[in-house]
Amino acid sequence: MATGDVPWVPGSVWNSQTGTWQGPSDAAAAAAAAAASRAAAAEQKAKNDEAEAKAAGKSQTKKENSNTQKIINTLIGSVKGYKAGKDQSIANANEVFNFGLAGIDSQYGQTLADLGKNQDQNEADETSKTFANRANRARETQSILQQMQSQGAGETDVLQGMVQAFENADANQLDITTSYYDSLNAVQSGLRQANAATENARSNQWGQLQEAKAAANENYWNNYTQIWTDVQRTAASNSNVDSDYSTKFNPDYKGKDPLAEATRFAGKVYDWQAPKNGWAGKWDDKKTTIGHQTTTPTLAKAATRLGGLKRAEGASIRRKEDEL
Repeated sequence: MATGDVPWVPGSVWNSQTGTWQGPSDAAAAAAAAAASRAAAAEQKAKNDEAEAKAAGKSQTKKENSNTQKIINTLIGSVKGYKAGKDQSIANANEVFNFGLAGIDSQYGQTLADLGKNQDQNEADETSKTFANRANRARETQSILQQMQSQGAGETDVLQGMVQAFENADANQLDITTSYYDSLNAVQSGLRQANAATENARSNQWGQLQEAKAAANENYWNNYTQIWTDVQRTAASNSNVDSDYSTKFNPDYKGKDPLAEATRFAGKVYDWQAPKNGWAGKWDDKKTTIGHQTTTPTLAKAATRLGGLKRAEGASIRRKEDEL
């Protein structure tokens, strides 16, 4: 309908939707209704936007809370790894300790073998020289007897000659025995040095074991403290609270008190374990002496070789004099 087909009323406004002329009051009412409609739409949109913002905030904070908890879980879980590392370090230290002891024992055994060979050679040398000295004394005595008898010497001269032969043999035997004891003392000194060195090495080996254990434990304690400190810091870094737009973060510490765990090993020091009394100086196959002390100018084995004397030297002289 065209505007010319409808009579115009002064002050009225043409409404293209209804195809009529509307008066001032009708226009105001229509404008008000439109404004109200727009306001209602805007209010609904605002409500929808607010609800969407709240939902987005809740969703975002839930993700943040979940990520924070994952970090905490990872930190707490890493304690097991450090515990396993500590146990492995101690196991390695024990293995190194046992291997070191085996090496020390082997070195000591080799030293004993060398010293034993030296003493065996010393005893063989003493025996050989003692046998030779006694044989020489017998030959010298016999020679003196023959010479003096051939010259018609008296018994006193013969006895003096025999004494001289014995004195020479004693002097020779003294040199032999002195040499024996010098070598024996050198062997015993070597043994004392080997014992002292072995005891010191065993003591050091024990100390190294304790140092390794101390380092393993202290490393674990330091990491344990740092982990639980980081757990607290991680939890504190999440400031989400319960609201229309967020969800509060409630950390799960797996039933533990993070503050108590962070201070659990504060100031703790590894307590060194002392070995059993005298452990360092006691080991299998330890010897305190090698060889033996001789109580006579000759060793038993030398006397055995020569055999015992069945009668006193000079008896043949007296027998020959009886025959004259």
